[in-house]
Amino acid sequence: MADILSLLQSPNAEDQREGAFQAAEAQMQEAIPLLVNLLHSPSPGVQEAVDMALRRLNGRSTVEALLPFLREESPVARNLAMDLLRALAGPHQDALLPLLTDPDPDVRIFSADILGACGDATAVPPLCDALLHDPDVNVRYQAAVSLGELGYPEAASALNRALGDDEWVRFAVIEALMKIGHESSIQALAGALEHSSELVASMIVDALAAMGNRKAAPLLLARMPSAPDALRTKMVRAVVLLLGPKALSWLPEEQRTSFRQFLRIALDDEDPDIQDAAFLGLGATGDGEAAGRMLAVAATINPDSAPERLEKAVEAVATLKDTGAAPALKAALDDALHADDEALVTVAVAVIDRLGTPEAALRLAAAFPLHGRDVQRRMSAVMARHGDERLHDTFREILATARDGTVIKNALIFLGKTLQCHHCAPEILHFLEHPYNDVKEAALEAAVALGGPEVESHFLKMAHAPDPLPRFLAAAALGRLGAERFAQDLVRLVQDPVEDVRRIALEALVPAAQKDAAIREAILPLAHDASAPVRLALAEAAASLAEADPTWEEHVAAFLHDDDDWVRVRAMETLAELRATRFAPQFIPLVQSDNTLLAIKAVETLGRMGGQAAFHALLAALGNPNPDIQAAAERALDNLDTTAGEVRS
Repeated sequence: MADILSLLQSPNAEDQREGAFQAAEAQMQEAIPLLVNLLHSPSPGVQEAVDMALRRLNGRSTVEALLPFLREESPVARNLAMDLLRALAGPHQDALLPLLTDPDPDVRIFSADILGACGDATAVPPLCDALLHDPDVNVRYQAAVSLGELGYPEAASALNRALGDDEWVRFAVIEALMKIGHESSIQALAGALEHSSELVASMIVDALAAMGNRKAAPLLLARMPSAPDALRTKMVRAVVLLLGPKALSWLPEEQRTSFRQFLRIALDDEDPDIQDAAFLGLGATGDGEAAGRMLAVAATINPDSAPERLEKAVEAVATLKDTGAAPALKAALDDALHADDEALVTVAVAVIDRLGTPEAALRLAAAFPLHGRDVQRRMSAVMARHGDERLHDTFREILATARDGTVIKNALIFLGKTLQCHHCAPEILHFLEHPYNDVKEAALEAAVALGGPEVESHFLKMAHAPDPLPRFLAAAALGRLGAERFAQDLVRLVQDPVEDVRRIALEALVPAAQKDAAIREAILPLAHDASAPVRLALAEAAASLAEADPTWEEHVAAFLHDDDDWVRVRAMETLAELRATRFAPQFIPLVQSDNTLLAIKAVETLGRMGGQAAFHALLAALGNPNPDIQAAAERALDNLDTTAGEVRS
């Protein structure tokens, strides 16, 4: 013990730190005075060690030893002591209470601060007394802050009375009342509006909104007409937040009409939060007269920096459809769609998209030719999503005249997939020759969705085209139109001289090959195809083919000796899926491969396969000099199912 005391009294900072650690470890209460004195040390390391030691020693002795530091001249030492008191004084706060009446106002401020962090309700009465009667404004301010931190409703009465105090104190009082949220404070806060500055009144309104008690809404509505403009917009936001959309729609007609006027003014406020509340309120109250202005203000919201705000504004405008304002909304949308303002038109299109009805989508048709590429892309997408047969002529006109690929794709999908327009087949099939690949893909999607003799005949002709691209598209289409019906044509295409055609034809044939041994026999030569992507496609299909015909497991195993790494990897994965454990010995050379990718995949596959052969191979892999392979073997052994369930042997 004496050694610890000596260390604490040493002039050397390292000794002092060591002494603090040892004192804490030994729970040495007699070291407290020396530890407290070291709060004066200029060394951050010593300060940190002392802080730790005093927190561990804790207790009333520590608290009492720290209290004199509230009179300390050194801000550093005083702040360190106050941090400790905030953490430790809770069970011993009775030692602090007398300091609330200390002659020194700074001591009263510090003690009020610490009591707010203690969390004990017994501090509420003395803090309330300080709030209402202390002569120093800063003490009263701190008492209000601490009462808010404590959060006990017993403080609400005193805080309500303090709303008449100096403005500086009222800031803290309003914050405290907001945190406590007691119902009695609603009326008190609303009553304080009349004799408060605009700044304090603004804080009161924000507090009432944050407290979330709907009883505040009628009080704010009653004061709204006489409030200054800036404060009124704050009140508008508070009422919207307090009541919510549904309750706003239930306001009496006279009150709703009056409130709409204030909502329109708030819509032009510079504060985004107030704007957002105005959107919500105008949509909920069905203010058709504001529809045009709502669209215009929404168009000023930056879609890149504030996408969520814009989405909510669009939603608010769209809610007008559920009120008596639907006709006014339609007129406002028509005006916006014909405006020479891309941002405004874009918002109108977004609203129509949100409305999501064929009638709404129909409104876009007349305005479509008036706008440039970007707007037409949005319009055509919305029309394609929500339109019906009434847009048939519009989209056929688009196919005939449009040059933009995205617009054309929207028209193709609508006419082919949505409308199933069979007499549009020639126009749709024409776009299989479009220079853009994504347009070709959309035309293919649309044509396949149509189906029918005309479409099938067209693709059969393409299957014999001299150029490879039509043959590629034909293979993809015929597989989706019915691989079994067009098996003969697809089998011919798997012998195509172009590897991409062979690959897509193979993929198209797989569903039919699962049911037909002759087709399986026809595609088997692709196991020796010169193209690695073709062999990989067959290796990927082999799992489903082996389910239909177990003899295909042998063909899969043959891929383990392929020249392409990814074909070998896929073969391993397929054999693992099939739980074909009899092939496990063939994996052992791969585990020892210099190719780390193959070795790790072989290890992982053995882990998935299970069985004794896999288990022994993985044990051997633990001795591999490559640490990555060792780690993979450890993981595989952790997951290895040595019982293996049902396996094919």
